[in-house]
Amino acid sequence: MSTIRKAARADLDAVCRIYDQIHTAEERGEAAIGWQRGVYPERETAEAALARGDLFVQEQNGEIVGTAILNQTQVDSYAGANWRYDAPDSEVMVLHTLVIDPEAKSRGLGREFAAFYEGYALAHGCRYLRIDTNARNARARRFYQKLGYAEIGVVPCTFNGIAGVQLVLLEKRLPPLRQITADEAPRLRACVQALSEHHNRVSANFKGSYPSRPYDKTLSLFAQALEENVSRIAVIEEDSGIVGFCKVDLHGDGTGKLDYLVVLPQCRGRKYGKALMDWAMAVFSGSGVRKIEVKVVDGNDAVHLYEKYGFRMNAHILVRGE
Repeated sequence: MSTIRKAARADLDAVCRIYDQIHTAEERGEAAIGWQRGVYPERETAEAALARGDLFVQEQNGEIVGTAILNQTQVDSYAGANWRYDAPDSEVMVLHTLVIDPEAKSRGLGREFAAFYEGYALAHGCRYLRIDTNARNARARRFYQKLGYAEIGVVPCTFNGIAGVQLVLLEKRLPPLRQITADEAPRLRACVQALSEHHNRVSANFKGSYPSRPYDKTLSLFAQALEENVSRIAVIEEDSGIVGFCKVDLHGDGTGKLDYLVVLPQCRGRKYGKALMDWAMAVFSGSGVRKIEVKVVDGNDAVHLYEKYGFRMNAHILVRGE
């Protein structure tokens, strides 16, 4: 797994090295991105994004292996496009100039960056995602389509100084996620109760032992943590109300805890769990958290979801008695 964070000035050389490698691959006929050396992207591209605070880098084993720009800036070619969703600009997040080091390809890094982008968007109140790519870039088009992005049109334009571009526009709508305040904590009762019932069914050794404390106490602690700004809670809502939530704890020392993640049984299979996980990982990254803990009841197959996000077993906790 990789770590994605905002870039620092010390990262610029590594970012530009990746740009250079992509330009070289394109010149050799090994890639068909549609970029041009000396035009876009160049060092000035990265420097401008760094100055704005929207340049991100992807790090693995101490090396920068990917980079992208994330912001709410919709380029001129987006105006008048036949977008499927009539979203307000304030709820649109755009991914620009995503590129992975050619030497690090086939590691799933692009998919990890896309998941971060989606979580980052949700963490900033943006449910609508927009992306563009050159029509020549068949690989990127397949990649985004596999992730659920729909191509809504092709716009002929001069793009970032490159003439004659056929610009493919893509979009995706994320689940209805938002963060809540302390006064809304009591609305999580049904989800907390559903989680206890699930634990009572699947626990390998402690069926019938949940909840470990009264629901009112748990919800009171949730509200207190939100008031003290040591936790964040995001919810997924449908017309019937809150159908899932995630609670993360931020310890302020570079560590954090994924404390709760639950989706009501009747609402599973709608990618709500993924949306909540992507949100959580983006919150941790934006808060400087480098080490995250999550505890899973023995017998709960949610462990497989966490493993997809790079979590690994650290210890077995044995309990004796009630």
